[in-house]
Order: sequence, then C-alpha cells, then structure tokens
Amino acid sequence: MIIKKKLIILFGIICFLFSLNFGKTQINSEHVFLNDTEIQCIELDYTKIKQDSTLDEYYNYKLTPDAKGMWNNIPKRDSLKTLFLTFDACGQGGLSDGYDSLLVNFIIKEQIPATFFISRRWAIKNPMNLDYIIKNGENIDIQNHGKQHIPLSSVGDSVYSIKGTKGMKEVFEEVEIASIYFCEKLGGKPKLFRPGTAHSDEKAVSFVNKMGYEVISYSVLGDAGATFKKERISKNIVTAKDGDIILLHFNHPESEIYLGVKNAIEKLKEMGLAKGGTLDNAIVIKNNKVLNENGLRNEQEFVNHKILDCMGDLYLAGYKIIGKVVCSQGGHKLTNQLLRKVFQDDENFSLIEITEKNLPNTFINKSHLRSIA
Repeated sequence: MIIKKKLIILFGIICFLFSLNFGKTQINSEHVFLNDTEIQCIELDYTKIKQDSTLDEYYNYKLTPDAKGMWNNIPKRDSLKTLFLTFDACGQGGLSDGYDSLLVNFIIKEQIPATFFISRRWAIKNPMNLDYIIKNGENIDIQNHGKQHIPLSSVGDSVYSIKGTKGMKEVFEEVEIASIYFCEKLGGKPKLFRPGTAHSDEKAVSFVNKMGYEVISYSVLGDAGATFKKERISKNIVTAKDGDIILLHFNHPESEIYLGVKNAIEKLKEMGLAKGGTLDNAIVIKNNKVLNENGLRNEQEFVNHKILDCMGDLYLAGYKIIGKVVCSQGGHKLTNQLLRKVFQDDENFSLIEITEKNLPNTFINKSHLRSIA
C-alpha cells in the first residue's frame, strides 16, 4: 500500500451547482462568483496585472472560439449525460437589442437550469427585462458577456466584421467594466466570461485568467446567431453529447429559438429522458427554504454531501492520502484543480510504502477522526 503524506492545502471559492435531472440526461448551470474581496464590487488593479501584457511568440493571436484556455465543454461529473444550455444577449443594435419573453418565461416556468451571458450594452438597453430575470430566474445563472460585446483580441483583429479589442488594456476594460456593472446588480462578480462572438486569442484568454475569470466558449452551435429554424435547433440540443456547452440566444424574439428549445425539452420527455427533477429525487430550495415535505435527512446534509464529494474526488488520485484539506464551499472542479496543483511539484507530497497490517500511529492524529454522518 502506498500513502501520500504532507498534503496540507487551503483553498476556497464559492461554487454552486444547479441541476435538472432528465432521466439519463441532466441540464446543468454553474453558479459561480469570485471570492469575498471581489464580491465587494471593487475594480481590479490593471497595473498589477499588466506586467504580463507584452506580446511574444509563445501565443497564437488568431481569433477563434477554440483558443487555448477557453472552456468548450465541461468534464464528466457522474453517470448522467450532462448538457449545459447557455443563452447570449448581445445588444449591438437593431434586432440584437431584443428580448424573447416567451423563451425566458418558458425557461423559468419549467425550471430549466440555464446560463445567461449578458453584455453590459444589452443590459443598459433592457433594464426592466434584466431586473425581471434577476428577480424571477432562480434557475438562471447570469454571467459576463463583456462591456461592448466585441471579440477578445490582443492585436485589434476582427471577426464577422466586428473589430475586437487591441492590447491588454482594452481586454481588461471589456471584461472588468462589465464585471463591476453586474456585480452591482447581482451582489457578486460573475466568474465566467464569454467574449463577444465567442472569439478570442490565446494571449487574451491567458490575461483574463490572470484577472481571476474563466473564459467560456461552446461546443454546439445551437442557433447560429439566431438563424437556424426550430427543427435544427431542437436536433442540436437533443443530439448533444455529454458535457457539451450549447450556444443559443434569448435576445431574438423574431427567431424560432423558443420553439426549438421547447420542442427539444418535449422530445427528451417523450424519449423517457426528460422526467425532470422532483421533490423525490432532489432537495429543492426556494427563498432559502427547503420545499421537500420531510425536509433534510439531517441538519448537515449539504455539508455531508460536499464532504463526500471531496473525499470521492481525492480518492481518484489513486493513493490513500494522509493530510489535511481545508475547503470552503468547494466542488468537483476545484478538487480536481487541487490534485493537479499538488502533483505538479514533488515537493508537495511524499510516497510512503507501508508493509505492516496497520497504519503506524505516528501518522494518525486521532483527535481529528470524527463521524460526519
């Protein structure tokens, strides 16, 4: 038996997972905010980040939705097929300034977990609609789609005739000004950022990561900029693969996106895959109250669930671990990042082979061995 020792890690980030189980398929939405300092809606200091703003040959400066560092799918969490529905609102004038109330109300009524990437310019033009989503969309996760909804470029390149940012200062402003705006609306800075047109280059992605945000792309073009017909939209959702991030829009009421999404959900139900989350298979929370008739199984059920998740993820390291983990509201992704960080440096751990039947007492502080359930 091999034991890993000297594993004492402290990490913390707020990470909530909303999920809707559809038989063997679930639709998820990551509710993520930054740490306590950034929740205060304080703008980041560009001067502390700009030392990495010089151009170099290491990066590919081509604008693409697949730039290194962008998320275009979510790693598998469990045995269920998991899809991520994301809806953008761009606000570049004309039809792009619209609001699909039928689609939004359907998502809210059916309690479909969804992530809305909203640009600041759309939000300013649609204050009442934004307030409605924030007030009623408990299943909707609002994230950052930029100040101007433009591509994230280090060198000022364009895509779809839309000129991107030029230089790290403009990259910083495109992300952070919108982040501050939404922080004041939501009470916390969104953790996720999707560039306008979902295009970026590697350098810009790396810079945004250093700001503390994750850059999100897509793996399924759900509506092709609100141009697909309902049949194709529905097919794109139903046939999506596990972990796919589906890109759609909720700012085009003239399109067939509402009908396509509605048809997709109905088709999943007809296939026996969309039975929905119920009070029998999930703990449902509304206005900080548990709606399940019998309540929680114990007062610390949420904590116990998180502990079991963390222990299960650590077990995947392939070794039994002797160490200490201090975790504040963690999740599967964070535990995975923790293990990767630990294994990057051999100085972080030791491999010890134990031949005796029992673990040496010198490795155990029995005062920490307490029941959690």
